[in-house]
Amino acid sequence: MRLCPFCKEKIREDAIKCKHCGEYFNETDIVRLTQFEFPKVWVGYILGILFLVIEIGEAVFYPQAGQEKYSWWSVLLSLGGIVYWYICLYEVHKTIFKITNSNYPITPARAVGYSFIPFYNLYWIFKWPTEIINMVNVRIGKAKFKTWVPGLLLFFFMFLGRIDGAIWLVGIFSVLGYLIRRIKVGLVVQPEALSYKNQSTPMSVGAKIAISCAVAIPILALLAAIAIPNILRARLNANETSAISTLKDYHRQQQTYKMQNYTYQNIDDLEKNGYSFKLKSLTDYTYAIKAEPINPNVSGQRIFSIDETGVITSADGKVIEYVR
Repeated sequence: MRLCPFCKEKIREDAIKCKHCGEYFNETDIVRLTQFEFPKVWVGYILGILFLVIEIGEAVFYPQAGQEKYSWWSVLLSLGGIVYWYICLYEVHKTIFKITNSNYPITPARAVGYSFIPFYNLYWIFKWPTEIINMVNVRIGKAKFKTWVPGLLLFFFMFLGRIDGAIWLVGIFSVLGYLIRRIKVGLVVQPEALSYKNQSTPMSVGAKIAISCAVAIPILALLAAIAIPNILRARLNANETSAISTLKDYHRQQQTYKMQNYTYQNIDDLEKNGYSFKLKSLTDYTYAIKAEPINPNVSGQRIFSIDETGVITSADGKVIEYVR
């Protein structure tokens, strides 16, 4: 058994095609691939696995650590992963410059530097992987690999990185490993240094849509964060105003009934505009009606009550209004 030069899976010694990745090769492929150096992606995997192991360890042996927003080890591993990621990005483009006779539209410094430009980096995360895949397709003479896939995966893992650092580290280095394997495929088909082109590849429609969503979603989320609380507050205030108005109506009805029948009348429970109205006490000379929010802090915050005096009060005894 030996290792496939592309996916590193075990294959038969006499195999001419890898059963795992489907690539064809011969005995000279390994020699061809060793002409160029690529960064060690497995270091990124180790950082991601270490991040996951420490997370699990903290959850089991130190549960209160979950209350901290950041811990020193997560910051350290994240910084280490970011630094090594940009080292790998630089080295990959340095190798690409060698295999294209320095005729490639993205220099190693530009590949790293453009990643730090705010907002533009949302475009760049799609741009440089697209250029690599397009270069590989040119070397093998056909559009074998989808240019938009690596960028979309990078964007996806960058988003997941907001949730969990281990997923982020393993994910982005998996994409980098995929790109390196595609470059090696191009080297097997065309092992000699070959000029690419000194012109950028147009961005795919899928990448443009993803970038637009990446820009639009935070803006919409910000607007929603501002608007939704105001809408809920306006609705809550409207429900409370409606509850006070309903208590006024109840009081007027009770006073009218008292004048005609010399007693107060019983009323049925009522739910209206987020409030429930219930008769709490009743005699020939007194009554009390209470209004409570059906969903506290959602349909209303305050609790109101009224009695035969016509005074509407809140739960804390504060007088809201006197009904004349």
